Amino acid sequence: MKYILILIVLSALLASCINSKQIKREEIKPTISTGDVVIIYSTSWCYWCKVAKQFLEDNKIEYIERDLEDSQHWKELKLFAKSINYKGNLSVVPLFIVKNKIVIGYQPLEILTILERKEGTMKTYSKNKLENGLRGSIFVK
Repeated sequence: MKYILILIVLSALLASCINSKQIKREEIKPTISTGDVVIIYSTSWCYWCKVAKQFLEDNKIEYIERDLEDSQHWKELKLFAKSINYKGNLSVVPLFIVKNKIVIGYQPLEILTILERKEGTMKTYSKNKLENGLRGSIFVK
């Protein structure tokens, strides 16, 4: 009798685990960028991700940050890419979603173009260093 009771309890636990996994799969929906909100997928160790976030802030572009190393965010990105039939590489940081388009790498001009911005500010980098670091900032019109 004890074995039957244990078997019933284990069956109920197993059934609840299966149902919770199905719910989690359904909760993962493609992230769709609406309006001028940019989604940036980055990592904590990525230098160009920091540069990209600074670019977004300098140009007052609203953004949502996602951690590419987070399994939930990775699944969201894969589902979104599949929903727009994107076949390119997704294992790149920074990665942007701008008006339902995927932009790979730090490409400020492309982001400004997609957002239909006629002007913006971005830093340029050269080998000629100033005392306080890399030099330059340009204003694009």
